[in-house]
Amino acid sequence: MKHIHFFIGLLALGISSFANAQGNNCINAAPLCTDSPITFPAGTNSGTGETGPDYGCLGSEPNPAWYFLQIADPGSITFTLTTSPSEDIDFILWGPFASQSAPCTDDLTDENEVDCSYSSASTETAVIPNAQTGELYILLITNYSNDPTNISVSQTGGTGTTDCGAVIPCDLVVDAGPDINICVGEPQLLNGSFTDDAGNTSYTWTSVPAEAVNDLDDPTLLTPTFTPTINYDSVVFTLTVADDGASLGTCTRTDEVTVYFRPLPSLSYNPNVCPNDDASFVFSGTEGDTINYTLNGVAGIAAIDQSGEVVITTENVTESQELILTSGSIGTCPLSADDLDSIGNGFITMYPISIDTLIQYPADCGVNNGAVQAVASNFQGTPSYLWSGPGPDSPNTFQATVWQNLSSGWYYFSVSDNVCTINDSVFVEQNNQPVAQFEADPTSGNAPLDVVFTNNSENASSFEWDFGNGETASVNDMSSQNTTYGQEGVYIVTLTAIEGECTDVATQEIVVNLILPLSYDLPNVFTPNGDGSNDVFTVNPQNATSMSLSITNRWGNVVFQSDDINATWNGRIMNTGEMCAEGVYFYNLKIAGADLEQISEHNFVHLVLE
Repeated sequence: MKHIHFFIGLLALGISSFANAQGNNCINAAPLCTDSPITFPAGTNSGTGETGPDYGCLGSEPNPAWYFLQIADPGSITFTLTTSPSEDIDFILWGPFASQSAPCTDDLTDENEVDCSYSSASTETAVIPNAQTGELYILLITNYSNDPTNISVSQTGGTGTTDCGAVIPCDLVVDAGPDINICVGEPQLLNGSFTDDAGNTSYTWTSVPAEAVNDLDDPTLLTPTFTPTINYDSVVFTLTVADDGASLGTCTRTDEVTVYFRPLPSLSYNPNVCPNDDASFVFSGTEGDTINYTLNGVAGIAAIDQSGEVVITTENVTESQELILTSGSIGTCPLSADDLDSIGNGFITMYPISIDTLIQYPADCGVNNGAVQAVASNFQGTPSYLWSGPGPDSPNTFQATVWQNLSSGWYYFSVSDNVCTINDSVFVEQNNQPVAQFEADPTSGNAPLDVVFTNNSENASSFEWDFGNGETASVNDMSSQNTTYGQEGVYIVTLTAIEGECTDVATQEIVVNLILPLSYDLPNVFTPNGDGSNDVFTVNPQNATSMSLSITNRWGNVVFQSDDINATWNGRIMNTGEMCAEGVYFYNLKIAGADLEQISEHNFVHLVLE
């Protein structure tokens, strides 16, 4: 509930004290003084103008802010209304009146309109042409844009002034209580309350629709009892509290409470269902409503949740479904027999159409001679049949129970009668599809390479071999084949397995390498004297894949050792130490070729320093 409070202490503070005050309706209008500008935040999504006033030029009254002003010095007064940031605002001004609250009842009329603007501008100008001392005026400002903005009001012209002490000193706060949900005939106390009265206080309750107030035990009580005699759907009660202790007259404040009547739950369902479909009864109503029922003789309780409904579903039905309501409640009110009759029982009829079986007759390999057959029963009226396929997107259809000359694939069948359509599918197989597969031994090696091929194919009666080297073979059995590859290269071997009009192909690579012969030197003398001729000892290996060389002097001491395939000895110890003496040295050589040939050599070499 939104309440506007005006405090006596604000009288001495001037209009700037009301920078954030604005009335949400005419009776709660805030005071306006033009001695200094005022600024307040415009409302957004804060409702529309109350029913009753003639709003003149205004096509709409969104986010209303109500103000009243009392004239001090006579003369014309010009107000300027601005926005920051710039947004579209509008206004209407009525007057003159003798008091602030009295015109709110029925005096905001076309005859009392002083000025009005419904333009798209973000700055508006309102003019009172001939204000007289003591007169009161009512100003309504609306935020048409519905966007956040600050609205400022200041006097920018004229000789008239406003009485900045014209504030009704009223701290009255009224609360009509929280909104209520009730049932017809259920007594409900309206919990009106107020605070901060300064004098004699009176209370009045009114209602929309107006006749609902007649169901109050006393509309002049602060807390009357409402006992509805009919279902109004909803009633808006307005509590008006008047306090005659204000210095400028009676202070009046209002508040509203809405009484909602809990509607009866409703029942909806599809009355027909086909076999193996789901059957659902849907109760719709207010959270907390409950309905007791039996479904095909089994008792249950349906409790409506916050979504506003509850669904009772039987999956994959095999029989009709009968729902009988036995009792229930809406809120704290029990459902009467008439209520149950109004909601009604439910019956869903299951029609027993069925597809008893689907038969597929496989197609021969590579021949479109398959077939499908359907057997269906329990029709309501004359059935119609429809096959489609192969595949779900095929345009091919056939209207009969048997469809012949088909290729392999999925076929979809539907049967319809006067009530139901049911569907099923069957896969037409294909017999003896050949599968080509074989093994090669070996799959790689050095030329010349002999390879044996083992046929592991399935469902085939003849075979075509292509060995990739210009040789082929055609056989009618699973016998192994062989061929010899004499040249280096990668050969693609292809096996085609054949059965009827169907074929399958398998391939495999055979890699043949060409091995060059291993060669090397066995020098017996070298002269490491730096003359550029025969300065190092080397075996010059050709086509070798690995080499190990070890050289010792005549006492067996190692003077050089390396596993480098391109190793050379320059006559120094380990190629970096002192120069060795002239003489005979012994070496051990192990060398391997690309064809895994392994050779070991033991020999000597003369080191000569000249």
